[in-house]
Amino acid sequence: MKSLIRKDILQLLKDLKIALAHQDFRRIKELSDHTLHNSSIFQDEDSISVGVIVYALAKLLERYPNINLHLINGEVNQAIKKLEHQDSRGFLKTLKSLFTIIKKIDSKTTMYIQHVLEQSGIKKGSRIYEHGISLAQTATVLDVNQWELMNYVGKTSFIEREKDTGLLARLKLARKIFRKS
Repeated sequence: MKSLIRKDILQLLKDLKIALAHQDFRRIKELSDHTLHNSSIFQDEDSISVGVIVYALAKLLERYPNINLHLINGEVNQAIKKLEHQDSRGFLKTLKSLFTIIKKIDSKTTMYIQHVLEQSGIKKGSRIYEHGISLAQTATVLDVNQWELMNYVGKTSFIEREKDTGLLARLKLARKIFRKS
């Protein structure tokens, strides 16, 4: 893992720890969005995984306020320690453990939790796509269905915004280039 990414994820996890202590679910969602910067530039799977976990935690904590935060906090602390000691394998094991905790919060909601994880991956995927990464690459990295991702992206207003601003900017650039030739 690159040093810059490690430091960024480490700070994110420390901020997550504080947000969990205050049960600030909005802040937790903001933190998951923050990881998109690294994932869009470096196409870094660790950043994407952390973003999806943090987003799923925000959704679950918002809907199920009685979740045992002790286990989640313990794993977040463990992830922080692993990153501080540059233990990438240990960090990945901790991420897997967090996924397991999320899936096992309530045996009756396992299917719902899986849906939340999938939807959070799709939502994150649309944000990554907005940053210029292809749909196919995004779907592969997040392990989500490319058709579902495409469907979600099609329903967002990003495409309309891009048509209005991006197309005009590109047209101006093309005119500028061809005038000089």
